[in-house]
Amino acid sequence: MIDWQQFNDYYSAFPKDVVKEIIGDFLSQLPGRLQHIHEAHTDVNWQGIKKEIHQLKGSASFFFDPTLNECFFRMEDAISNRDVAKLNQEYAAFLQSIHLLESALKDHSEIIIC
Repeated sequence: MIDWQQFNDYYSAFPKDVVKEIIGDFLSQLPGRLQHIHEAHTDVNWQGIKKEIHQLKGSASFFFDPTLNECFFRMEDAISNRDVAKLNQEYAAFLQSIHLLESALKDHSEIIIC
């Protein structure tokens, strides 16, 4: 779940409309990114899933979700070790965490940055 204190500390210097745009861009791109990750996972395309996970990790890091960050780390470890069983396990945890982030951002898209 998002560390809202860290989120507010980071984004407090940004105009509210810029923060909304950052959130909106992330949310609008998320379905396509998840589709690419799903396809790479289904095909056991190690390079493809590594690339897609790395890109999404970079974007998602701006939302300060330590649980999701841990999922990214564990998935990258499974990918590095080419461990299909661990990747499948971590992929399920990743999907749960990314959808929680998505819901939290949608629920708080009207937040007021202090």
